[in-house]
Amino acid sequence: MSKGPIYIGGVSYSGKTQLRLLLSNHPEIVITRRTYLWRKIYNQFGDLSQESNFENCLSNILELKPIQLLNPNPDRIRKEFWQGETSYSRLFSLLHQHYADGLGKTRWGIQIGKAEADAAIILSAEPNARIIQVIRNPVDRIEESLSKASFRLGLVGLELNRWTTSTSFGIANLEKFPKNYLFVKWEDILGDVETTLARVCDFIGETYYPGMVQLDDLERMGLRQKNDPSTEKIRLAGKEPVDHQPLSKGEHKFIEAETKSERRVFNYLTTKIHLSFFELINYLFLVFPINKVGVVLGKFKKS
Repeated sequence: MSKGPIYIGGVSYSGKTQLRLLLSNHPEIVITRRTYLWRKIYNQFGDLSQESNFENCLSNILELKPIQLLNPNPDRIRKEFWQGETSYSRLFSLLHQHYADGLGKTRWGIQIGKAEADAAIILSAEPNARIIQVIRNPVDRIEESLSKASFRLGLVGLELNRWTTSTSFGIANLEKFPKNYLFVKWEDILGDVETTLARVCDFIGETYYPGMVQLDDLERMGLRQKNDPSTEKIRLAGKEPVDHQPLSKGEHKFIEAETKSERRVFNYLTTKIHLSFFELINYLFLVFPINKVGVVLGKFKKS
């Protein structure tokens, strides 16, 4: 059985970029990002065994900026497409595999937000695919995502809804596709990147190479501070460390109260938070109701 593509999913500020870069250090793997073909293109142009449908589909794909970054060769795509199965998944595979070929790699993958929401569609068309969802403690993830927000009333609720929705998809996917789906905690990458990456490689059926974890890359990705590999910090790849605007104790309490079941699944500890009288009044009459509205608005937005 041939090895299928690799998808990295999860919400923003969870560590997807770091995992993509680490896996792309593998001698056989390259992970691209944000092509969104399954969401934008899949089944949108009819039966691709009809040449007119195929040409219309390919034309639209080639207009997508993320695809243009892959330097596609339309003539090669056309030639090879008609030599095999005329499906959307095979067309997507040709686009990415050609890019991998150009880099001397044999296996391709994609980092894409909401891959967990599309997992059933992807795996029905690509039974050999592997989907890795990166998850991060919601308190830390939401704090960083809102670090630069000057106005945040209700935003904790909105971001919390994003996290719980993504996590719910992932839990369901893991139950339905246990051999094709894996959760990776950001905290495990941060705490022991070598062991975690070896586990990921085992899941995708590849050999782990110690050279995949290089000190320069860890510093660039924010997994280690420069000249001090024993010290760890969190930041997004390629960006300067952000000065977090800390969550209030009330916001922290709200997040943990709303994620009790998910926190148990992933062994995230609950913090004992003691609110003063005034903090409790603020929590009951402002933080809790306004962020509950944010949660509901997040659900309404997706419906």
